[in-house]
Amino acid sequence: MQKEIIDSLLAKLDDDSRLMTLEELRYLKSAFDSFEGRLHIEEKLISAIESASDRPCGWDFDGLFARIEKRIKSQRRRRTLVWRVAAAVMVPLALACGIWLYADRGTSQQGIGTIARIEGNVRLTMPDGSEIVLDNTTENARISEREDVILTRENGSLIIESADNAPEEEAPSYGSIYVPRGTRFDMVLEDGTRVWLNSDSRLRFPAVFTGGQRRVFLEGEAFFEVAHDTERPFTVETSEQELTVLGTSFNISAYSDDAVTVTTLVEGSISLRAQEGTDDLMLRPGQQTRLNAGEKDFTTVEVKSFTPWQYGIFVFEGNTLEQVMRQLARWYDMEYTFEDDDARGLVLRGIMPVQAQIGSIFDILETSGKVKFTAVDNKVTIRTI
Repeated sequence: MQKEIIDSLLAKLDDDSRLMTLEELRYLKSAFDSFEGRLHIEEKLISAIESASDRPCGWDFDGLFARIEKRIKSQRRRRTLVWRVAAAVMVPLALACGIWLYADRGTSQQGIGTIARIEGNVRLTMPDGSEIVLDNTTENARISEREDVILTRENGSLIIESADNAPEEEAPSYGSIYVPRGTRFDMVLEDGTRVWLNSDSRLRFPAVFTGGQRRVFLEGEAFFEVAHDTERPFTVETSEQELTVLGTSFNISAYSDDAVTVTTLVEGSISLRAQEGTDDLMLRPGQQTRLNAGEKDFTTVEVKSFTPWQYGIFVFEGNTLEQVMRQLARWYDMEYTFEDDDARGLVLRGIMPVQAQIGSIFDILETSGKVKFTAVDNKVTIRTI
């Protein structure tokens, strides 16, 4: 029911001939404050803009809602005053009213044009050391067949299946897959577990799981949907931690250049232990741990803020500019430096597609009036103003 109400109110926002009460606006704001309502609003408006302009877009609504409500209050003569939504303020095709909007409209940034999206091919290393480049030529094809395993590309994914009559192995033979910067990739392991790998990530995995356990090794970020198997626990090991599940969905971010390893549980349960620790920590859905040098921070979060990268979307929920730049550097061919610590600590909230042009992103960030980006070739300098 809430989605139907939201849709009807959004229809008003897209029609300057219709009227909206302050109460209706506040309902939209309250809907946006809930994560499910926010995602629905964003999806509807993203769809509206992309269908009209063929341009990806993303925004942060909070400043917009506050500004509009302030404007309504200042103009209101009685509590039931209705407000005509001006096209220049709220119609989806003109969402430039101080909100975080991405539309691929070019850039005013000097020198930014030399910074390009990174493009590279996923590389699969087989247990025998041979390497397979997973490019367009391997799409929808059987790319390898050994006596124990069959590898196939289907609709962009890598599918690993155990071969019929595969010989029993005492120890698993490990291969690996590397997803370079600027790329995402998903695969299905031999046991049916699906894994989404973010850019600049590596997963070591056995061609066939043997014995009484399933163990993989992760560098970078991945989302796992683990196939349920009560007889064989599934273990993910990183440089900082080891976690074990039977069948569940969770996200791990364990980049070597991040000081913190972040684990977010979506479904099921997780038993987690730091590499240098002895105590296990149990996670329930909606819970997250942040592990830093053996110290664990435990909290409850909106899990969908930490998984949209699977679908090509950056979501920043209270991230610092330093954290945002670290993510962007995994997608764009650039180096960056901060001239002062105040710039590092700027807090951002917003949503943006990974296909965005970097110059447009910098333009948007500069609309805050707090930060300035200067680029020479692919080197970016950031300072407060």
